Amino acid sequence: MRLFDAHNHLQDNRFPDDTASMLAECKEAGLVRMVVNGTRESDWDIVAQLAGQHPQVIPSFGLHPWFVPERSTDWLSRLEQQLDAWPSAVGEIGLDRWKPGLPYDEQEEVFLAQLSLAAGRELPVSIHCLKSWGRLLELLRENRTPDRRFLLHSYGGPAEMVEPFAKLGAYFGFPGYFAHERKHRQREVFRHVPPDRLLIETDAPDQALPEDRVTHPLGQGLNHPANIAAVYEAAVEALRLVVSTNPGNADLHQRLGDLYRRHQMFRKSRDSYMRALDLGGNSGGLHRSIGVALERLGESKAASEGDARGRRVEEKGRSENASYPWLTKVDAPNAVVA
Repeated sequence: MRLFDAHNHLQDNRFPDDTASMLAECKEAGLVRMVVNGTRESDWDIVAQLAGQHPQVIPSFGLHPWFVPERSTDWLSRLEQQLDAWPSAVGEIGLDRWKPGLPYDEQEEVFLAQLSLAAGRELPVSIHCLKSWGRLLELLRENRTPDRRFLLHSYGGPAEMVEPFAKLGAYFGFPGYFAHERKHRQREVFRHVPPDRLLIETDAPDQALPEDRVTHPLGQGLNHPANIAAVYEAAVEALRLVVSTNPGNADLHQRLGDLYRRHQMFRKSRDSYMRALDLGGNSGGLHRSIGVALERLGESKAASEGDARGRRVEEKGRSENASYPWLTKVDAPNAVVA
């Protein structure tokens, strides 16, 4: 299982100091790459350092609207220098009319300067927007955007704006925070997002999942990027995505079951294992390994079913191979035999 976190802030000083251990937990959870977004001049070097030390990190550099008032006179040239060294992505940038006391008058100028920089260098952009969706759409229509497109991080705009943003090249980030019961409007909006424009993000250390979904607690309401698998699960449930016909999702649910069991969240663990069992497809070994996991939870009946399914699938495979010997002689590494 290879998972991707489209937006987080691993450089945030609220995280524990042992970044290597955190990233090891991310790897164990299946998270192979993450976009780590700088937000101000003072954290750009930290983001670059993380990228240099950890191959999981894709660095992104930008001036967040919250920090526009404190920018230096040469902030743009400093940003260009970071992108010269790490030409990967621009962000987090954006517009914000939500935060109390935050002046808006210079935000558009700063946003457009960074958007132009990204477009000129053909780098993807991660965009923050709160209570400025109409103006953001106008600016994106009036100005060049990168061919590599842009992410509307934690998209909170209205459903009717999904299509016009998508036509301009937008991707839409779904965070775990939207799994909270009170966020029903945001979940409904995401049902209008084209599946090929949906990205999953943690926004760690912010936007934590509901407590009963958290697989990697940090305390003090902080969000661990290793919770990404639980965010994927929340997105599947909230957006009613079709997964029942895709056996590839069995591995995701089995991994979630393991994570929940490790943190003694036994009901969630059992539910995830049962989903994996239902999606096990033609993998006898997967069915049987899930059966073993269920046995550890004391679910003897379900465990026996998993073992029995595994045996049936394996027996069927042996029978088909005897009848059609060519099935065992497929050499192409990407071949799929139905």
